[in-house]
Amino acid sequence: GNQIVDGAVATLNATPPVIGEGYWELISGGGDIVNPTDPYTQVTNLRRGDNVFRWTVTNGHCSEFDEVTITNGETIDANAGRDQEVCTNFTTLQANDPDVAIGKWSVVSGSGTFANVYDPNTAVTNLSYGENIFRWTIYYSLTQTSDEVVITNNSPDQANAGYDDVVCGTEFQLRGNMPIPDRGDGLWTLFTGGGTFDDATLPNPLVSDLGPGENRFIYTITKGICVSSDTVSIINGLPTEAYAGNDDTICVNYVNLQPNIPTYGTGSWRVGSIGAARFDGNWARDLAP
Repeated sequence: GNQIVDGAVATLNATPPVIGEGYWELISGGGDIVNPTDPYTQVTNLRRGDNVFRWTVTNGHCSEFDEVTITNGETIDANAGRDQEVCTNFTTLQANDPDVAIGKWSVVSGSGTFANVYDPNTAVTNLSYGENIFRWTIYYSLTQTSDEVVITNNSPDQANAGYDDVVCGTEFQLRGNMPIPDRGDGLWTLFTGGGTFDDATLPNPLVSDLGPGENRFIYTITKGICVSSDTVSIINGLPTEAYAGNDDTICVNYVNLQPNIPTYGTGSWRVGSIGAARFDGNWARDLAP
């Protein structure tokens, strides 16, 4: 008779032949026959599900056979895979293969859309922010087992460092966005140039001691292992302090002026509140007496 066993071992129960000789063989499924000529032999390593064995009795050139189905109904333990912390609203699940049974995903809490609820390694999208709990259930014979996995979506709030700007000084109020509550913490860092923050953890800190020219700052919002960053460029356009050179008294109507050479900006000459002159580079000609 057919059997359902809870495990990988069973004992066959054929009718011993009155005439002829009998032997067992595996037709489908899996299993090791301990003694193929014994009508009551044990079989081991049964595959889960149905395993078909044939008992054949031969006498000379004549033979008769019958088949029996041994079902290994051993429970398959569900394993939903390891918990994950992700930085997006999608991931791939990692449950165990249900073998001959049927596995199915379901949402316990949070949210998620499964590409294939019956695939142990399905993609899941539309994760809610924070914890999402999914259950992997394996249905086999009259039994079922389940396991749960926690997928934590820690995607931080999108960092926005504000727009680039040009100032004529060494101070500037940065304009980062305030992170949504529980969506990460913001932090400013200097990338290139110079600058000192009054409080780098604020979204809008005052930065002083700007270096001349371009200064680049990075605003980063971090939640767990997840990071969102944005960069802003603040150009300190303050020119080099002008120095026109030493006062002098001359006996001609021309002079070679000796100003400082600007590191930042472009220098040019003009006549001040009194006098007259014609400029040729750093030469002043036709000076008024």
